[in-house]
Amino acid sequence: MTARAGGQQLPDAPVQNFVGRAVEKDFVGHGIFEGVVTEFHARDPGNQEEDLYTVLYSDGEEEDYTLSELCPILKGPEQEGRGGRG
Repeated sequence: MTARAGGQQLPDAPVQNFVGRAVEKDFVGHGIFEGVVTEFHARDPGNQEEDLYTVLYSDGEEEDYTLSELCPILKGPEQEGRGGRG
């Protein structure tokens, strides 16, 4: 069964399988940055409400995302491993 978050259909893949996946995000005013999901942090009921995913961007910055935040920036399999966007 496919979960839904914020009206968006989420992948059926086990959530830990996103580690190693490529992402691409438009940071308004700063440009588009590519990155990789580097870590999965399972939900800790006493500390955090949702699972979190750490993304390391090409400029060295890191950001944590929930699944519903991560899915829109995941690159499709056909885009991963390409040297550019063209």
